Amino acid sequence: MNYATRADLAQYGLTAQALAVFTDEQQERALRGASATADGYLRSRYSLPLADWDDDLRRNVCLLAAYDLMASHGVYPDGIDETLRLRAESAVGWLKSVSSGVVTIAVAETPPVINSPAVMTTRKRGW
Repeated sequence: MNYATRADLAQYGLTAQALAVFTDEQQERALRGASATADGYLRSRYSLPLADWDDDLRRNVCLLAAYDLMASHGVYPDGIDETLRLRAESAVGWLKSVSSGVVTIAVAETPPVINSPAVMTTRKRGW
């Protein structure tokens, strides 16, 4: 499950101009990878999959996806690759803080599925 969409990636990760050089599939693949990375940190504190999440998780996933996209594309002038790397490292730091409990995120966890039928009894318990 992706924690961000391509529209989120354009809002939090990269400009529309920068994203234009990547196909929709490349963007989706980067978002899947970044979401999987986030899951690695989230599973120590939350039951996955999450049913709902806040913009803080969405933004940090976009930062990771943006770095993956741009790093696969090559070197950029004026230190933009360094800026993206620092933003990605910041996102990983944030995820580590979530994992360790320093940061608590607003999420709705998916309730577990119980695969056993409900057992009902008509026996009186005498309580």
